[in-house]
Amino acid sequence: MKPVPIAVHIYDAYTDGLSDDTEALNQTLKSLKKMEPVGTRDLYTLDMLQKYNISSYFSGCLTLLIQNPFLESERTDNIVVVDVEPKSLNISDFLPDHIAERTKTATHTIPKKQNIYVDVTTMIEAVPRFMQAYRLLMLYARAKVVITSRIHVALPCIALN
Repeated sequence: MKPVPIAVHIYDAYTDGLSDDTEALNQTLKSLKKMEPVGTRDLYTLDMLQKYNISSYFSGCLTLLIQNPFLESERTDNIVVVDVEPKSLNISDFLPDHIAERTKTATHTIPKKQNIYVDVTTMIEAVPRFMQAYRLLMLYARAKVVITSRIHVALPCIALN
């Protein structure tokens, strides 16, 4: 069975001058080369893969296809605030008390010790990340409102209604 990579996103910290770990990038590119063509979630990743001669196309983000598993009656009145910028901003300070008390916070930031190379052909190290992503999606699916500055949160929330 050959994996079909769709909606892939790669953040190239090496190119941005934020990392000197070229090995992780090279391993990822080598893995993707074996699975081409690669569908990319964003144009930045598409350009990067094409720069490295990996056959790729723009597939968009598949999170727009998620359906909410909860009935309207199973949803909460919670307001979830996810990674609002600037980080020093406490959105609850701007809300009336009866709304602020329903506010929960969440983050998509992965602690550095977990930010390890993931071999996309085995995905073994990715299991904890997938579990965390699932927990976050269930939190968003039950929320009344989600406030965020992250497109990674906004798109699935649109799909989850």
